[in-house]
Amino acid sequence: MVLNAGRKSLWVLFVLAVTAAGTQPVWAGHEIGQLDWIAGRWEGTMGESQIEENWSPPAGRVMMGMLRWLRGGKLFLYEFFAIEQSEEQIRLLLRHFSRGLVAWEDKETPLTFQLVELEGQKAVFDTRDEERPVRLTYQREGEELVVVLERVEGGKPQRNEFHYRLVTPASSR
Repeated sequence: MVLNAGRKSLWVLFVLAVTAAGTQPVWAGHEIGQLDWIAGRWEGTMGESQIEENWSPPAGRVMMGMLRWLRGGKLFLYEFFAIEQSEEQIRLLLRHFSRGLVAWEDKETPLTFQLVELEGQKAVFDTRDEERPVRLTYQREGEELVVVLERVEGGKPQRNEFHYRLVTPASSR
């Protein structure tokens, strides 16, 4: 995910060439409704941690969600997130919080991911940030939702998988 200066220049040239050729961005032709398979109440465990993720069905070109992560029965963190569709893109916005609704991120700057892949029941979101690359992949396999978090910490790639089972399907509006 991290590019050196030479590779960065090639990447910029590639993006410009693709844009000039009229190739549509990944979100072109996609609607937020194609992500409705994420909606519902999902629960999973990771060691002694219990993790719950809830997603609303799409409405008004947005899906809203929250995550609660307990370690040993005590709050580790919670997150609020949204997938928003605009004319230009589909993006995932995310904020982490500690107990007391204390935000981890700057109040004006949520973590922002762009949709970079959408095929069937698999969606990939990426920060497109060379200094702090993070990628989130959501994939539904029957009644299981697998979320893969890929990032670089201390110069080393990190990968975490979260496996959830569907507890309550979302009601459609």
